[in-house]
Order: sequence, then structure tokens, then C-alpha cells
Amino acid sequence: MARRIRWLRGSLVVALVLFAASAAWTLRDDPQEVAVTYEVTGSAGAVEIRYEDSDGALSAPTLVTLPWRRQFTVPLAARFLSLSAGRTGSSSGDVTCRITADGMLIALDGLSGGYTQCTGGLTGR
Repeated sequence: MARRIRWLRGSLVVALVLFAASAAWTLRDDPQEVAVTYEVTGSAGAVEIRYEDSDGALSAPTLVTLPWRRQFTVPLAARFLSLSAGRTGSSSGDVTCRITADGMLIALDGLSGGYTQCTGGLTGR
């Protein structure tokens, strides 16, 4: 009988250790933040961009030269991401926008016309 109780205790300890290790592994694989990258590339010289920033606010229109890139981290939760780029009156050429989150493509759009927009979303876990 004592041998059986020791075996049950040992099995319980092993099960608890495996459960704790599994929970720690899950937490490590479930980051609380995600790195978002906005990119605008192309042959157009100057473009006007607007984007939703790390706080979820829409930026003021900003004139930039290409290539342009902005990276920030956001909490991992359901949220909307938006990036738009438009050629200025004096520029010509193509414009491409891209949004990635932790290296995974969220949105991609390109246009040889005057305006392009990328939108996408993150989903919380």
C-alpha cells in the first residue's frame, strides 16, 4: 500500500511539473506586444502619407521621400491598422505600401496611379 501511495505521489509531482512547464512555454510563445512596420516604396519622388499610429490615432498628412519606413510596437489586441500614400502634384511614378506585424504580411497594395492604401487588422489572442 505504501508503495502505491509513493507511486501516486510521484506521478502527481511529474504531472504538476509538466503542467507548469507547458504553461510557461505557452506564456513565452504568447507575446503581449507585436512589432508593426509600415513601409512605402516606389519610384515616385515625394508622397504624402497618413497612418494610424501606435496609439490608434490618425497622423497628420506628412510629405516624405521614398523609401519610407515606420516601426513601433503595439499591445496584442484586436485593432485596426491603416497606411495611405499619395503622390504629390509634382511627382510621378509608382507607389507601394506594406504593413507587417512581427514580420508577417498584413496588407500590401501598389498603384501606378496617384494613391494607394493598405488596411488590415490584428486579432487578439
